Amino acid sequence: MTSENNSGSLDDSKGIPEPPKATNDHTIDDIKWKIQCLCRSKQPTTLVVRDLVTQLGLTEDVQEWFIKTCLRDEEWSEETLGQGDIVYWKRLLHALMKEIERDGSAVVADVVGNALVDLNMEQRREDMGGMEWSSWLRKRYTYTGMNDCGKECCDDIEIWSHVNMFEGSTGCFEWDAGYFMAEYVMSHPEIFQNRACMEIGCGCGMVTIVLSRLCGNSPVLATDGNEETLQNCASNMKRNGIEIGSCHGYEQQEHTCRPVMMKCFQWEHGWHSLVQDDMLQEALNNHTNTSAPLCVLGADVLYDPEIIPTIVPLIAEILEYMHQLRHGDESTNPSYVYLSTRRRSDTTLEKFLNAVKAEPHLCIEDLSEHAHATDAIRFCHIPSLDDSRTAESILLHRLWYSIEC
Repeated sequence: MTSENNSGSLDDSKGIPEPPKATNDHTIDDIKWKIQCLCRSKQPTTLVVRDLVTQLGLTEDVQEWFIKTCLRDEEWSEETLGQGDIVYWKRLLHALMKEIERDGSAVVADVVGNALVDLNMEQRREDMGGMEWSSWLRKRYTYTGMNDCGKECCDDIEIWSHVNMFEGSTGCFEWDAGYFMAEYVMSHPEIFQNRACMEIGCGCGMVTIVLSRLCGNSPVLATDGNEETLQNCASNMKRNGIEIGSCHGYEQQEHTCRPVMMKCFQWEHGWHSLVQDDMLQEALNNHTNTSAPLCVLGADVLYDPEIIPTIVPLIAEILEYMHQLRHGDESTNPSYVYLSTRRRSDTTLEKFLNAVKAEPHLCIEDLSEHAHATDAIRFCHIPSLDDSRTAESILLHRLWYSIEC
């Protein structure tokens, strides 16, 4: 999926658009790229139209570019529009037409009108077909930058998530801490590649996807306690070309992406309920050794303070288990748990830190400042992350087991 085009052109909607080269001034290409990213990731229509109007205007050329590049994206031709996508695009078009009328500009009737006609036809087709993904949105995010290993990265992640965060599981919606954790993984691949990794509370699968794209045959395990969330995560893996299956034979095969195993895991049942699975235990034993032990990641798993008395002992149990696999040898690299958290309440954070202190041999380190300063691979134009106040409210902690703690 990685783009090889370095021209910076944004007119070609096929493949992954190459972000324009960074400059001190906001060029027209920079502005168009931002608006394209907002559309691809289905940001609020008011935000998209505001930036379009204030930064590009509403000339006929702008209208034609917007319809051709942002709305008539390759997803239309792939016939993967769901009801949620259709409703989003119709709202966006109606908002655009209102702004055109308010501005007094001329509407490119054939371009805008034909787009609305096509969307109405798509909606009728999906109504008749009983679209399974009627409450879902297809979103695509582009990331770019150079990681710690000096490798330039530019690629897309495609995610299907729920239209309404208050419907269904919270795991079927993307969260800022998940973006941040994914950026940290991509920026520091040396920490996570060539070692078995497990995500707890995998949600839509953003972090699992970037883990899978790192080199190595060691498997990635995605876990969540909600079956609907896990099914959506599995679908998102397939949309990004990631194989799902058992660990058998991975060492003998070459994969573009690291293999992913998926497992429903209720935290209150404890770590041993998970490792009782023979296939999983085989994967941990085969791919976890003293030089590259298991790494566990969790994004925004501390959203509810009531979950802290469950998740902190679970983390301690996992790390103690991995410590025992190493026969208590602390001279080698330990297993780590990385947690990214949106700081919503000082009380919740304090409760979490106190719970960690109460666990014998559980150590913790705040990596937030280091992560914010060193993450060189970023998602393009996610408004919440572009807001410095939001970004600074996201924390990253690393935990490990040591008899000296």
